[in-house]
Amino acid sequence: MDEPASFRLLNIQGMELRSGTLRPEFSSIDVQMLAPATPAMYILYVQQAGTEYSVRFVKQ
Repeated sequence: MDEPASFRLLNIQGMELRSGTLRPEFSSIDVQMLAPATPAMYILYVQQAGTEYSVRFVKQ
């Protein structure tokens, strides 16, 4: 990642749980606060330089 990117983290129902900016020197997202008891699916959107990427993941 060469330049800042914005991100949005949504649950599978589409509710935004977190958003912010990723910077080249610190590009991680803390997901410890997500559904601690049961596996759940989330969607992460990252937008950088006019391009949007998305990934679905399950936190167990």
